[in-house]
Amino acid sequence: MVSVGQDQNIIGYGKMGDVVLSNKAPSYPFVKLLYAPTPWIQFNYMHAWLQSGIIDSLKSYGTGNTVYGGKRETFIPKFYAIHFVEVKPIKGLSVHLGESIVYTDKIEPAYLMPLTFFKAYDNNKYDDKITTGANGQFFMGVSSRNQIPKTHLYAQLFIDEIRLSNIFNATKSRNQIAYQLGVSITDIGIPYLTLTAELNKVYP
Repeated sequence: MVSVGQDQNIIGYGKMGDVVLSNKAPSYPFVKLLYAPTPWIQFNYMHAWLQSGIIDSLKSYGTGNTVYGGKRETFIPKFYAIHFVEVKPIKGLSVHLGESIVYTDKIEPAYLMPLTFFKAYDNNKYDDKITTGANGQFFMGVSSRNQIPKTHLYAQLFIDEIRLSNIFNATKSRNQIAYQLGVSITDIGIPYLTLTAELNKVYP
């Protein structure tokens, strides 16, 4: 299935937002691909056009009049690509694993190809130099619905940057991660009465 539009895309089950893609961000134009070769596995890909909010001073120019300050301002282009695999091994259980990347300046054809390993491509092209490359992330999540009767358990982990060698060293670690844990129980004494507990944590 291929879809084109402008909307908010959501990954996860959070009640107060999700750590990968949530409805807290503004809508954006995108092209999306969903491929499900079997009922228990599907591949998702999306490329989106974002608003950087940063003026490109080199491409901005004077208009020759004083209307609105007499200057035509241009924003630096900003883009987003994401792909992930979702596996449903048994009824009610879903596990997903993927990566995303935010990049600027111009369209990168490699990120328009759904099967590109984004982070590896970025590291190779820019010689692993963080000031010239893009911003890549890894993420994973799990959802268990009714494995425990009338209960939905869900979790997500989002890794923007992590240093395993210093992960527990507060002075040297540079761990930029987020995670979400949630449980929702339905029919608590009264039909359809639902109790939800959720923890969302973002570092730093």
